[in-house]
This record gives sequence, C-alpha cells and structure tokens, in this order.
Amino acid sequence: MGLFDSAIIKVQDTFSAAPLNRRVAVGDTIYTIPLRGELSKEHLASYEEYFERMIGFILRRRAGTFADVGVNVGQILLKVKSMDPSRPYIGFEPSLACVAYVDEVIRINALSDCTIVPLALSDRRGTMTFHYSTGADPQATMIDGFWTAQNARKLEKTIFVERGDDVVRSITADRIAILKVDVEGGELEVLSGFTGILQEDRPIVLVEVLPYLTNYSGPETETMAFRERRCRTLMETFAASGYTPFRILPGMTIEPVDHFGAERFVAEMTNYIILPDEEVETFRASLTQAEPVA
Repeated sequence: MGLFDSAIIKVQDTFSAAPLNRRVAVGDTIYTIPLRGELSKEHLASYEEYFERMIGFILRRRAGTFADVGVNVGQILLKVKSMDPSRPYIGFEPSLACVAYVDEVIRINALSDCTIVPLALSDRRGTMTFHYSTGADPQATMIDGFWTAQNARKLEKTIFVERGDDVVRSITADRIAILKVDVEGGELEVLSGFTGILQEDRPIVLVEVLPYLTNYSGPETETMAFRERRCRTLMETFAASGYTPFRILPGMTIEPVDHFGAERFVAEMTNYIILPDEEVETFRASLTQAEPVA
C-alpha cells in the first residue's frame, strides 16, 4: 500500500469515527442532537405541540420534580428543560441503548439536575419480560399479549422492575409535582406502584393510554377484551386514589372521560391528564383563562 492510499484510509477513518450532530430547536432552546440512526430520529421532527403546551402550563403552576416513566430517547426531557432548565428531572427507561443515548444528550448539552435510571417500574419488585423490536422501539412493552399479532414485537429480554414509590423515594425527598407515564400498555402496573406518592405528593399525572377498540370484530377480539379489562381497572385505580381523568385536546382544552375505549385509533386522542380531585375546579378555571392555541 502506497503512502497516498494510506493517507486516504486515515482520512476516511477520521470522518467515519467523528460523531455527527445536528442543532435542533425545542421551543426557544437550541439543542445539540447526536445523530445515531433510529435513536435520534424522534428529535428531528416536531409533533404533539398541544401536549408540549400543556406541559408548559403545568410547569408554571407546579414546583417540584418531574418524574418521567418511559424516557425513550429523551423527547420529553428536552421539552421540560427548554421550558424550565432548573427543574429536577428523574427518568426511568429499561432500554440500555436509550439510556446510553440520553446520557450523551444530557452531557453534550450540559443539562443540569437530570437523573436517568436504567430500570422499568411496576407494582412490585422482580423481573418481567420486555417485548421490543429495536433498541429505541417506542412501542416496546412489558405487558404480555398487549399488541395484536400485526404489531407484536419481535424480540424479548428479561428486565428488572421496581415499585415507583420505593425507587423514587430512594433518589429524592423532593415533592413529585408531575408524573408522566408512557409505557405502551403498562400504565396499570406503573401507577399501582405509585400509590404512596399519589397520596402524599398529589402530582398531576400525564399518561398515554392506548384505547381498546369498542367496535372491534377481528380475529383478536380477546386482545381488545384484555385491554378493556385493564383500562377499566386503571379507571378504578384513579378513582380510588382520588383522581379524575381528562383527555388533552388541541387548543389547550381538556374533556372529562369515563372510559378509555374508542371506535378507532386516533393518536391525538390518547394523551390524558389525571388531576387530583381537589384541584379539578381551579385547574379547569385557570385553563379556560389561558390563551387558546389552535
């Protein structure tokens, strides 16, 4: 190999080894996003602006820690820090690929007061089976039988789980002001593990609940019946804890719900705010006074 060929190879190796980043705006903040294939793609597109505005509205009303169950690649982390850089943030994520990526995002953007825990939360301490298709799979779940065959995840692994009450209190004595849960079907177990914090801290809960289809007549009706049973128990859990669920709608509005069923799946209709009963009246009144956003 000649000197020229060797130099070309060294240059190619340098470029291939150099990390690639992109500057991305989240609200009024510019972040450096490491480009790592599927791990970065969620940061390169804007979506659910109405949900982001609701988070901002709550942050302005509530002091305390933001607890994020289901960090994925850190989408909500960056939204929270763009609106309130000093807000304490604790995130839980069982995918080690996502945890390593979010740690890198935190480091290169010099974000403060962030704790990322490589762990899933449930209603008990132990192990569960994690169903996923890729390292950053946003539809990964720890609930057996949650997805229909069409959406079944391809891979499985055993993960450790802990109760939210236990692990959060071991990290901070601060009040949990906002509890966000996005775990693809595992909401019932996660929130059942937070009964102490729900009673003591009375956080506002933001949760995605994927619906059971009320008019489903396909070959997997039992899957929908399974979802329905879980959703009804989740609704009972909220009531027992003194919480009232509302669906978050575009335009900074919310509507009360008494079930999580739907005739068809609409992504924009799956985000909910669960309010402590004692705050429902004042929260709704202040929301109506907020500037409406289309």
